[in-house]
Amino acid sequence: MKQLCFSLTALALLLGCGTGQGPLGATDDGAHLEQSEDAARITAEAVALDSGGLLESLEQVLGVEDGAAGAQPAGKDRESDEAQFDSTTCTWTITHSREADHGEAGFSRSQTRTLHFMDEEGGCLVQRDDPNLRGLDLTRSYTGESWSPRHESSQSGQGAWTLRGIHDETPGTLVNGSHQEEGESLRHRRRPNGEIVDLSYSYSLSLTGSDLVIILRNGRRVPVAGTLHGVFDAVRNGEEIHREFTIVFGPRGASLDLGEGEAYGLDPVSGELTF
Repeated sequence: MKQLCFSLTALALLLGCGTGQGPLGATDDGAHLEQSEDAARITAEAVALDSGGLLESLEQVLGVEDGAAGAQPAGKDRESDEAQFDSTTCTWTITHSREADHGEAGFSRSQTRTLHFMDEEGGCLVQRDDPNLRGLDLTRSYTGESWSPRHESSQSGQGAWTLRGIHDETPGTLVNGSHQEEGESLRHRRRPNGEIVDLSYSYSLSLTGSDLVIILRNGRRVPVAGTLHGVFDAVRNGEEIHREFTIVFGPRGASLDLGEGEAYGLDPVSGELTF
């Protein structure tokens, strides 16, 4: 992993007037906002396409049908699959690994997926490129690591998702389900006074997806509607953090709202936040 320091815009907003204990375990308002930002970044990495998050896994499942993104790795990416079909349960079990090294950032992921393909009436299909495919059930378990100039992390997680409306006349796949992740993360941060600090996180993250509409846009599978509701819990350098949030997807990206006036723009492809 690469360990690089990074600069952030000085925190300019203070919530409230007091300096007592906040709901995130922060001892002052500046620390409260700093913790919120790190919670948002960890969440974004767990969701985004380019960081190997939840959306990347959904893209892998959907993309093979028509040769969309995800069928072939690009640049220094390495990818492998092993698949086995159980005709008794009409279920594919796929062992998948991917490494993506983009210089300053990247990730590696090993995961096991089960896939059950269905037609309009829920009948069993064997191939995902079957023109009668209308839905699939997906489970996923994984372990991995990721890194960038801002962080180094290791993660493990699992999830279960339903995908419906595949190959319908109306563009878009309707996705619902849940995702859980646990991990360790080291965040590199430059404070407003120029001090560089390393902050150690042990965290858990849960997500529930409601009516995500995923379409093919500019070669990528991206959500253009729907929500992810989530809970983030962590211990950072001995301080407990709790955050409940909502990610709302739209045609021009997503917003990540942590409440109490703390909200960020989220690019679902890169995982980058805007303030």
